[in-house]
Amino acid sequence: MGITWSTTKHFVNLTLRNKELEHRILELNQKIEDLLQENKRLEDETSKYQSKLGVATNIKPNDEGIVKDILSLQDKIVDYVTGLKKSKVDVKIDKIVNLLPLYNCQIKIDSNDPDKEIIRAILQRHVLEMIFGFAKDYFYTGKDYLESDIVRKTDELYNLMKTFVDTRDGTDEITKVTPIKLRQLVYTVLGIRGLGKIIESGGSYTHESIVSFTEKLNNSMNQYRVIKDPEMKKRVDESAEIIIQEVFRIFYFRLKVQEPVAQYHWFKRGDKVSRTTMKTSWDDDEIDDFVVELCTFPLIGVGQFTNSNQFNLSNMKVFTHAKVFIKKLQ
Repeated sequence: MGITWSTTKHFVNLTLRNKELEHRILELNQKIEDLLQENKRLEDETSKYQSKLGVATNIKPNDEGIVKDILSLQDKIVDYVTGLKKSKVDVKIDKIVNLLPLYNCQIKIDSNDPDKEIIRAILQRHVLEMIFGFAKDYFYTGKDYLESDIVRKTDELYNLMKTFVDTRDGTDEITKVTPIKLRQLVYTVLGIRGLGKIIESGGSYTHESIVSFTEKLNNSMNQYRVIKDPEMKKRVDESAEIIIQEVFRIFYFRLKVQEPVAQYHWFKRGDKVSRTTMKTSWDDDEIDDFVVELCTFPLIGVGQFTNSNQFNLSNMKVFTHAKVFIKKLQ
């Protein structure tokens, strides 16, 4: 029996169909290969992103670094107040005496023979109190300041995320640590660049608030100690800008990078002297004979507040001891 035309046609159609299917299979295989490669690329990108995210969110508080910077700030404040040498500085005792009640300091200053140590202590406290006053104006008056807005919104988002963690079902660690990492990331950045020079139109200039605060601090300090040496006055006045910036960065930004958040504590007049919380220079057997007359730089560390909103000093990690001016019990 011979091959009919219809059989030949059918065979040709099958052959063509087979080739079409083979071509389709090749196309599909290529698409599969392309998808596999794209999937690999996405996996690599995701891995890189997660790695970068891990580095970015893995903020470990640098205790050694912050201690070093706090001690450096203390030295800068001492230099700013100056040694009050009579040949270079005219000390206004009558005006300094007016500062004593502000810090509940009842020590008597002899205008004819003033104790320079207590005068320096008063002025060092005054420097910090003024800058803390600047910060209160900057952060809590509701004015439109960039760093202030960032702080306010970060604290708001932190509280929202805390509520989210506490009210949404789940046990994953990422959600649990997100509020802390969020806070640490933002305050780390603020601690590095906060109130730094402002970049605009290809140039830069000093933060306007720093300019204003520097002028106010210098004007205030120049009422209490008049620097007679022009070069010394210029150097000292210029250092105020750095001091103000560092106080903001340490006390209002970097302490919040710690977990739990670090705190500072001013000791009050009459508080018992303690080696564990105060910088001391007396013998162990004399400690019970002394109390605080004036705290010139606060204790800084990680601890807890009691129910009465007092700092719990019995169980805390001390970063830097308080600097205190002491007096002997009568």
